[in-house]
Amino acid sequence: MTKLSKILKQYYQKVGNKTIFQGKFSLNQLALELWQRLGYRGIDSSSLSRIINGKRLFTVEQLGTFCMILSLMKRQKDELFLALEEDYLLRYGLKLYPSSSSLHDVIDLLTSQISKLNYAREHGFIQFVMDWADELSSQTRRYIRKEWNILYKNKLLSLLGEILFEKGYASGSILFPEANMSVVSPLIREQLTIAKEINSPKLASQAYIVQAFAYYALGRYSFGRKYRRFYKKSLEITNKALSAEKSDIIMLICWRYIALNSTYLSSVSLFQQAEKEIRKIIERHKNDYNFSYITWALDSVARGQSYFGNSKAINTILESKSYEQKIKWRDPLRESATTRNELEVLKKLKITDRSYIQRRVERGLLLSSEHGFYRYKKYFENYSM
Repeated sequence: MTKLSKILKQYYQKVGNKTIFQGKFSLNQLALELWQRLGYRGIDSSSLSRIINGKRLFTVEQLGTFCMILSLMKRQKDELFLALEEDYLLRYGLKLYPSSSSLHDVIDLLTSQISKLNYAREHGFIQFVMDWADELSSQTRRYIRKEWNILYKNKLLSLLGEILFEKGYASGSILFPEANMSVVSPLIREQLTIAKEINSPKLASQAYIVQAFAYYALGRYSFGRKYRRFYKKSLEITNKALSAEKSDIIMLICWRYIALNSTYLSSVSLFQQAEKEIRKIIERHKNDYNFSYITWALDSVARGQSYFGNSKAINTILESKSYEQKIKWRDPLRESATTRNELEVLKKLKITDRSYIQRRVERGLLLSSEHGFYRYKKYFENYSM
């Protein structure tokens, strides 16, 4: 049993073999109401049953909606949210910061939590990253408001910027473009404000990376000629990120975005420049880097090659897979993305091994459905040979 499930018992009773919640909602009725208010996603009667039986946790958004539907008072909501927080902390080895902690302790704890957020994102726990980033950012802002020492305040602001980046980067991974833009726009504004206040090129570059991807995704889901405007905007913002920060990991992400945008803008010369820069960075770090980022970059190169009719795309896919084998952890998001990318390359090159393609589609659909990767799920559902 989770702490949350124990407290939730106050809000329902068993009547025969039925579960009746406060407000006379049956379990199915409450699940349907939650599903509708959450934008027709994320929960059903089976998952609600698992939550009240302690086998699953609400997300922050789901619990807030649950409290709203049952018209709970502030004291009741606070009790539920504290229980949820403690369950998350226990599950992921995270920590809650008591108000009595010294600032040194708080900074150390926040730094540790950001590392764990990054770890969770790279292992595919995307919705959790978004939920926990909300909690961390809220706590960090409270400390910032109370802090008068400029050095400590700037350190807290820098950590807040890192948290905002983790949420923004995660959001772009799973949400549909318009929903993602509404989530990341306030994060980007806040992060750029922080970057300016504490003179941090790194935070500025991170904000531009999140913004550039948001515009690229809008281009991918646009119709008519409007898509070109979004790709050009993404390129413009990517160049800002490149100008702000020159670390190899930032440059690898940026040149990947340039490769993607130039592909859909049909700019062969710009794509070739992006591929050249990507390969130079990979050559410098082929034995000592985060191979996940290399895999993402090579997949984007392969996609561009296939769009420009270059059969070397197959070799690039195989090269990407060779780096993927070096990664010591399973990332369902990366696997969903590489599966989709491989299918796009095969389609562009008119390679039609129906049995193999069907297996890849089924694998991608299973992963994306299981983990709530909505954009990828839609792609696999609509895939046709």
